[in-house]
Amino acid sequence: MDFEWFKPWKPVTDEQLAKRIEDKLKKDLPEGHVLYGREFKLIATNGGASDDYLFQLADGGFAEVELIWSSQDLPLNLAPPFPATTIYASLDQWAEDTGWRWEGF
Repeated sequence: MDFEWFKPWKPVTDEQLAKRIEDKLKKDLPEGHVLYGREFKLIATNGGASDDYLFQLADGGFAEVELIWSSQDLPLNLAPPFPATTIYASLDQWAEDTGWRWEGF
């Protein structure tokens, strides 16, 4: 993907990491969540202190998700809208919407 990432976002190139994060999200998605039952691929992480991840959706668009981590590797039994998720039609729309939050990082 040819895209100029802005700090602190970084593309994910480690396929094992990507699979681990994707599996975590699938496990934590409650029925009724906007991503429940959809296919997605992790493409970027903010690389900072928060747990925000950017996924490309197989059926079009992108999703920024704030995962919730626990000390145990168990489903968290969350209810929609958690994990917090924002859907974007394009990578450019995501960058325009989120870029201002990271200015001067």
